[in-house]
Amino acid sequence: MAEARLTRPAASSRSLDAGRALQIATLIGLLAGWEAIGASGLLYKGVVPSSLRILASLAELLANPRFWFNLSVTGIEVALALAIGGGLGVLAGLLLGGIRFFGQAIEPYVNFLASMPKIILFPVFLVAFGIGPGSKIAIAAVACFFPMALGTAAGTRHINPVLIRVGKSFNLTLVQMIRMVYLPALIAPIMSGLRIALGVAIVVCLLAEIKFSNMGIGFMVINSYNQSRFADVYAVLIVIFLITVGANALVERLERAR
Repeated sequence: MAEARLTRPAASSRSLDAGRALQIATLIGLLAGWEAIGASGLLYKGVVPSSLRILASLAELLANPRFWFNLSVTGIEVALALAIGGGLGVLAGLLLGGIRFFGQAIEPYVNFLASMPKIILFPVFLVAFGIGPGSKIAIAAVACFFPMALGTAAGTRHINPVLIRVGKSFNLTLVQMIRMVYLPALIAPIMSGLRIALGVAIVVCLLAEIKFSNMGIGFMVINSYNQSRFADVYAVLIVIFLITVGANALVERLERAR
């Protein structure tokens, strides 16, 4: 028994080391493949710049105050979209999941609209809010609303009915029931919906900035592309990737800390 307990940690450690070695080998292979494609001449010159050129562009980008301004514009758009769309989505999900008649009447329409690509509504928001950040916040808020609403509604239906009966036995008001019973039990589905809504908000804001904007990270991507500064394009994409990974890691940490 003692030997078995000693063997398991050793095997687990070897498996972890092998996984890390595979990750490093995969990264080296991807970099080597990238450099090989760039040097092969199969693509137009500059479309696949060297990794060193991309790193140099990334350093220049991070030292440029204009980049931080554009990053703050996109960050504010995403944050406000999450706050508005996510907050309304949680409220709607509580109503859909907590009131049976309301859920049966409204949720089929919510499911139908959730499957529709929200970016097709962008011309409507352009007319309503103009070409500035307001239209990006509005379309991203709509996109955030649906995963939050549907996730909260599904979670509400699976709350332990004993908790609800206990709350009612203490004559809690609706606000108290939401604060003391529903929301604590809905942290996991709300966090899952928030993770999806975060990705959707970033994608929608970037697409809107690429098409109709003169500021923001999406505008920087399309502006660099139009000027054939492909190394700058990849540098901005690296920043977007790192920010997205960091934001998802933060949401996951919050979910674990609940």
